[in-house]
Amino acid sequence: MKKVWVAGEALMDLIPVAGGDRVPMVGGGPANTAKAVARLGYSTYFVGGISSDEYGRAVETELLASGVELSLVYQGDLPTALAIATIDENGMVHYDFELDGTSSFAFDSAWLPLGEPDVIHVGSVATMLEPGASELLKWISTKSAPVVFDPNVRPSIQGDKLRWSDGSMWPPL
Repeated sequence: MKKVWVAGEALMDLIPVAGGDRVPMVGGGPANTAKAVARLGYSTYFVGGISSDEYGRAVETELLASGVELSLVYQGDLPTALAIATIDENGMVHYDFELDGTSSFAFDSAWLPLGEPDVIHVGSVATMLEPGASELLKWISTKSAPVVFDPNVRPSIQGDKLRWSDGSMWPPL
């Protein structure tokens, strides 16, 4: 069976509902990708940080329920990153992010896995935030497996358009 490593963030989306409350939902493009790939029957490993807080435990529970292997996860005590959604009068969703100082983006060569999968999927916001983005790039560059790169460039998080348009950062060659 093909072994797929999905590297990036798992976070908590806080979605508004009637009455002004917000419902937490597991999110992050890579976490959602890991769930989908595992549900397709592939041996899927999530490579990212998961907090020991309540949201982190919810992330872990949902990934495990989808069949994602968590042995390559960094377990941290920092909080889970949040994506706080707001829906405007036209029904458009806007996000405010709480990302700094979270376990979700604690990428470091000290814990990134050795070995070689059959495929690596890397992406989303984790490829934009330093210092973790550079750590992921260095890590990916040591692998010979095919890499699926899924950027999620958001000007509200990373406004340096040149960094993404000139190809100097991602995808690694």
